[in-house]
Amino acid sequence: RRYFEALRPFLKREGKTPRILDYGCGDGSLMSWAVDPQVQMVDGPRDITLVEANLELAARAQSKLPNAEVIHVDEGEPWPFVDLQFDVVVLAFVLHHVPMSARAALLAEALRVGHQVLVLEDLPDEALSADARRLAWLVTEEHFRPFGQDPDDFIAGVL
Repeated sequence: RRYFEALRPFLKREGKTPRILDYGCGDGSLMSWAVDPQVQMVDGPRDITLVEANLELAARAQSKLPNAEVIHVDEGEPWPFVDLQFDVVVLAFVLHHVPMSARAALLAEALRVGHQVLVLEDLPDEALSADARRLAWLVTEEHFRPFGQDPDDFIAGVL
């Protein structure tokens, strides 16, 4: 929920229902908070579209968010959306799955379809300062816990 709360202020639009694309949504956990009844009472509704390359995860996302449009696309496939179709495009923990050579194209596509692009990522070594790297490593460690993964296993393979 803390990741959703970090994004939440950007997922609102005064006087209209925001159109949100969560690209690489996984099982839909992040945007499931957007449709929580208590959140909707405060924020209002959101028009959510989810995109996922993994069929199993896309099916799980659809079951978590039955009113959202869930689209399966193969990695590297063009996005099936018109220019500026969304108010916000969310790329949450997606970039670390994308080869460095393809990241610029992914970000360009996000900018093509969204008025605003929000990126949450755990690439600690890309941080600009030592303090930012330490903070990023702490966030990275926490990213693994909800999935039952030991962050030390990941970090040991990186450091």
